[in-house]
Parts: sequence; structure tokens; C-alpha cells
Amino acid sequence: MASRHLKNIDDEEYSPLLLAACITSKDYRDAFKILREQGCELITNRFYYDDTKEICTGLEKHGTKDLNLMAYIAIGEYLANVGGGSGMSTYLNEIFHIVVELKNRS
Repeated sequence: MASRHLKNIDDEEYSPLLLAACITSKDYRDAFKILREQGCELITNRFYYDDTKEICTGLEKHGTKDLNLMAYIAIGEYLANVGGGSGMSTYLNEIFHIVVELKNRS
């Protein structure tokens, strides 16, 4: 049974299980959609896909391979509900910043 924090788990478009696939395939637009549907606080109605260059992620020093690994770890921890309900927004925000950094490099 899916945890309550996993919204749209059975949805073919918005399931958080698809986040890793989005990152692997460099489909950052879909990754942002999934993060929004999961309740990522950093994606508001004012967020525009093309405005990511203005977002400071603090991840500039990391290589692309490291960023991918960091994303997969954060996604796994989010899916496993590590840290309980209070930690979920932290993981979503972390994944968001990683996706922004990867998108800005592509």
C-alpha cells in the first residue's frame, strides 16, 4: 500500500515513480510537473519552465554524474518516506533544485 505522501502513485503521467526516468531521459518538464503534483512548495503558479536560469541552486560545483546520483538518492528517500511526513517537502525541494541545475546545464 502506498504511503499518503505519494500522490498519484498509480497515475501514468504524474506518478513519483517516474521521476528517475524523467531525469535519466532529460525530460525535465515532466519532472517539474510530477514535483508540482507531489506538492513541491518551490513550484508555484508563477513558475515558468524557461525561467530556471534565474534560480540559484547552490549545486554549481557538482558534476552532472554527481547530480544524477544525488537525484536518485533523494527520489529513493522520498519514495521510502525517510524522515516521515515532515521530511517530504525537504526531499521535494532538494529534487527540484537538482532538476533545475541539470536543466540549466542541458
